[in-house]
Amino acid sequence: MGIGFMREATFGFYDFAKKVFNPKTFKDVELANLTGSIAWKEGKPSIHAHGIVTDGSFIGAGGHLLGLTVGTGSCEITVILHPQRLERFVDPAIGANVLGLHPGAK
Repeated sequence: MGIGFMREATFGFYDFAKKVFNPKTFKDVELANLTGSIAWKEGKPSIHAHGIVTDGSFIGAGGHLLGLTVGTGSCEITVILHPQRLERFVDPAIGANVLGLHPGAK
C-alpha cells in the first residue's frame, strides 16, 4: 500500500483484443491509494500494482500502475511479506498471468 505526492503517475488500461496497455500519464497528483503484489516470475521480481491519484480539482483517476515519479515531498510505501514465496505464471486455460504459491512451498 502507498500514498504520497507524485510528479508523474502513469496508468494503463488493458486492451484484451490487442494485448497491450493503453497508457495515460497524470502530472502533479496525490497518490491516494496503491495496492498490489510483488511475486517472482521466471526468477525475477514481478510487481503488479493498481492505484488511484487525484489532482487539485479532486478529480480521481487510476488503474494498472505502469510508472511513478515522486515529486516534492515524499511517497510512503508499505510492503507486507507473505510467509510463502509467491510466483506469477501464465495460466494456459485463460492465457493470462496469475498469482500462486511456489510449487515447492509448504
